[in-house]
Amino acid sequence: MAEQHAEESLHGAGQALHDTAAHAESAMGDAADGVHDAATDAHAGAVDAAHDVAHDAGAHAAPHYPRHTAHPPELPHFVQIWWLSDKEELEAEGKDPYGEPGGPYTLAQTLHVGRRETPAPFVAYAPWENNLFAAIAAIGLLGLFWLGTRSFRRNREDVMRRPTRGQAFMEMLVDGIDNFCKGILGEANGRRYLPYVAGMFFFVLALNFMGMIPLMKAPSSSILITGSLALCTFCYYMYTAVTRMGPLMFIFHLMGEPRSIPQWILAPLIFAIELISWLIAKPLSLALRLFGNILGKDILFGVMLMLGLMMTSGLSGPLNKIGVPLTYPFYFLGILLSAVQALIFALLSAIYILLVLPHDDHDHAEEHAH
Repeated sequence: MAEQHAEESLHGAGQALHDTAAHAESAMGDAADGVHDAATDAHAGAVDAAHDVAHDAGAHAAPHYPRHTAHPPELPHFVQIWWLSDKEELEAEGKDPYGEPGGPYTLAQTLHVGRRETPAPFVAYAPWENNLFAAIAAIGLLGLFWLGTRSFRRNREDVMRRPTRGQAFMEMLVDGIDNFCKGILGEANGRRYLPYVAGMFFFVLALNFMGMIPLMKAPSSSILITGSLALCTFCYYMYTAVTRMGPLMFIFHLMGEPRSIPQWILAPLIFAIELISWLIAKPLSLALRLFGNILGKDILFGVMLMLGLMMTSGLSGPLNKIGVPLTYPFYFLGILLSAVQALIFALLSAIYILLVLPHDDHDHAEEHAH
């Protein structure tokens, strides 16, 4: 009897535990359903609120024009300061500082922001400030060469006997780039393609150095500028290929110049690879390499400037606005990077020209290099 009573007690305790677990599981399920329903309602409310905000924003702005995106950190330049001054006035008048679709635009808006009705691919608006700084660099470069050769143009015989410092400096630059071209393209071709390679080197160098001049900006930090330079090199080496090798010979060259049956079988594959390389890969690598390096340099300078201002933000007096000059230690790095990138751009341009020259010219170039 005692054993039967104990067994019934254990059975009753087990049944009670089972009922308790069932009630707990049911309560947890109800709680989970409540949490899920609450999360669903919150998500739906957030989506509706975001839709309402977007609809309200679209009522005040043109729906088919994307909003202006923020610039990466960079050193301040005079166009940016000019636009910030106009921005305060436009906001005080209740106007959109980024320009209304269809205009009118202020000159600072056109330069720093760009026009909404003429968006550029990949970059949305196309600001004209980079073109302005590129024009300033070109004018400054032409002025430098004009000053360096002024005495030579005035009195050639006397200057040949006693060259001035400016002429000696210009001769050193031109002689260095001339030897650079001859070392890659050979004696005859080096002098022939010297104007393009030298002009591209000095122009890219001037563009890169613009970012280290106060209140200026490096135009080569824009993919539109570097893409335009790469397009110039692309057109130049394609023109060289067609004129020096001929259209049919150039196509034969892109096929790998097959001679045997296995080579002719692989010729279509080689032609497709070479076509992508010459039409897309080479100009794209030229543009992206220069753009990425100079943009990284400008971002580094901008971050160091902001960090220097933050370090003195708690001080009073003029030091609060001046900040710690943390950018100065990086100026030597910026000069070195700018010169190296200009040299790489000119070097690759010369190599691409060499690759489309007839084979006899290749042999002469290799003999001259040795």
